[in-house]
Amino acid sequence: MSVVRPKINSLSREVPYLRSTWSIISSFVAASCGRLRTHLQGGRRIPITVGKLLFSFEPIRRLFDAPAGYCSVQTCGKLSDINLSVVGPIEKEEQILLSPAVFAIGKEVQSKLAGARLVADARSVYVLRDGKYRNARGHFELAVLDAKGRLLSELSPDAIGPDFHRIYEQLSLRRERRLSGRVIVLTTPGARDNYFHWCLEMLPKIQLLRSSGLFQPKKDTFMINHKRARYQMETLALLGLDGSNTIRTYPGIKITANELIVPSHSSLHEAVSRWSVEFLRENFGRDNYKIGDMRKFFLDRGSARRRSIVNLVEVREYLSRRGYAIIDTSQLSFKEQVSLFRGARTIISPHGAGLANLCFVEGGTKLLEIFSPFYMPDYFRVLSQHVGAAYSCVSGVARDKGTEVGERQRISHPFEVPLNRLARAVDRLES
Repeated sequence: MSVVRPKINSLSREVPYLRSTWSIISSFVAASCGRLRTHLQGGRRIPITVGKLLFSFEPIRRLFDAPAGYCSVQTCGKLSDINLSVVGPIEKEEQILLSPAVFAIGKEVQSKLAGARLVADARSVYVLRDGKYRNARGHFELAVLDAKGRLLSELSPDAIGPDFHRIYEQLSLRRERRLSGRVIVLTTPGARDNYFHWCLEMLPKIQLLRSSGLFQPKKDTFMINHKRARYQMETLALLGLDGSNTIRTYPGIKITANELIVPSHSSLHEAVSRWSVEFLRENFGRDNYKIGDMRKFFLDRGSARRRSIVNLVEVREYLSRRGYAIIDTSQLSFKEQVSLFRGARTIISPHGAGLANLCFVEGGTKLLEIFSPFYMPDYFRVLSQHVGAAYSCVSGVARDKGTEVGERQRISHPFEVPLNRLARAVDRLES
């Protein structure tokens, strides 16, 4: 099956100057919505978006095929009212009780020396008849609508909530395209350009489909958000999905299908479920790949745009003297990454998506995670516990002491790793 790219509205296609004018207007309005959102959000919900105000006028809403309000699967009445059925839960809710880190150096990470509790959601698969798919910009991307055009909140995640979903900022005159048969929605928040979200949130949805008896790669069409990265194409092919049965989603696409099948999403990125890790290990990490011969290495995130280490050259030189190979996983194929981690015994790495490969290490492997002082989530502490790795961490320090870092900048702000602090951590790691 060839890739489907819905064409632009026939009116704008027939009148070139109208299409050009509309492109300018829509770009301006979308940018204004984004600036308003950034200005007002401040890490919290905002009261209104320009897009939703526009779509409150029915003629405009119909012109853009925008949502006609939203509906919660749990509260909107009978599932038959929205032509929806649920398979599952396929995976039950999972309590994750985190053990304390082996050690944590730096006052910013002392909380890692205490236990913690996370909850991974129960997971189901939803089958929506005459369902509609939309794709917005940003991290979350997908919006799923019922036949009446109502946004289904559980299937359309957004940080601000369904009442102000980013789909209301999506101004597209593309025509809706109907596909016959079943269409599987694998679009996953963050998966387009992030290795962690791809491996541990998108790919495990295949397991949900398999367990529900709804995975038929030779018959169905699969909608996936990706950027044709090497690891994305490689993992899809290994699971039986290639260009002949997939549609690469993009902002503005409009699809409706006889049956729209949507595996549910995880509501908390950090709460990685054990079954997701087992799915990756069974499909990619058992005897499918050779074991690499590199036992200790440092994962270099030098090309990363977020949380850059300002004294990275010094860090590399120091760790190299201590016998650590310097590795950039972005230069490796997926198979090479799996092999590398299967053979690892000691890993030092800044917090980053490449550590998703912890799924493939053997029990007893040691990890030292280097944190920014502004951003210290538990993603890889969870993964370490699932696979039996010994987890420890060290925090960097602010590059410009006294400089206030805003809430929205904490995830990406540069930082420094004091070599004396790093040396203490490596000594503990190797003791």
